[in-house]
Amino acid sequence: MNISEVKKVLKEHEIAPLKRFGQHFLIDSNVAGKIVNSMEFFPKDRVLEIGGGLGALTSVILKKGGRLEVCEIDRKISDILEERFSGDKNFKLSKGDFMDYKFPVSGKKEYKVISNLPYYLTSSIIFTLIEARRHISEAVLVMQKEMAERIAAKPATPEYGAITVKVNLFCSVKKLFDISKNVFYPRPEVESAAVRFCFPEKPNYYVKDMAVFDLLVKKGFSQRRKQLGKILSGIDKRVDPAAILSGIGLDRTARIEELGTADIVKIANCLKGR
Repeated sequence: MNISEVKKVLKEHEIAPLKRFGQHFLIDSNVAGKIVNSMEFFPKDRVLEIGGGLGALTSVILKKGGRLEVCEIDRKISDILEERFSGDKNFKLSKGDFMDYKFPVSGKKEYKVISNLPYYLTSSIIFTLIEARRHISEAVLVMQKEMAERIAAKPATPEYGAITVKVNLFCSVKKLFDISKNVFYPRPEVESAAVRFCFPEKPNYYVKDMAVFDLLVKKGFSQRRKQLGKILSGIDKRVDPAAILSGIGLDRTARIEELGTADIVKIANCLKGR
């Protein structure tokens, strides 16, 4: 749908985009195709779309033969999706909030997820997907460009932070491409980007105690310029920071913002070991 078609459909159904749902409808079919084509799926795969909108991604997925389930919270938007796609045998609509979505108990990685995310729910949805990772092999998500750069950031960059480390613990991430704010209606104030998440069978790193890991990441990145030796002393005064850090090849003057997820996990596991 182009912008004229989108406005026409919204007018016919007496719908105004809702800020509380973060609705910005995709109006460029080329961009929709690019997003969908970033994710490889086969007829056996189950594709879950979070928030179908007016069907920009939905229509492309169905044309490619995907078995698609759309989770849509907006009742009026759900009605439009039913009107457009209910005749397609590969289309299923789940009306309700994705945060309440129940994956099958099988535990098989049969799902691939795609979404033009509401900006204000990006972090919550990403961590919900991480919690459901035993069901999901891959996700392609459109989000605020700033968030995409934070999630895919490298150590020792301004964007690198706690969310980068936590996401990389469970999945591999790649920022795919930027998306202009001009291809959405209503036009958002910021640019967007598409990001691919790949969920392995097991987490990328073994963490002995997630509470210790979370505490280290939280305290470390809240004082990102502080030397790790001082941060470790603040977490547990019984530890010898120099011994822990030298044991994994680091100096006590190192800072958490300089370290990759692997080294942060090693430090957390040493703390747990004590």
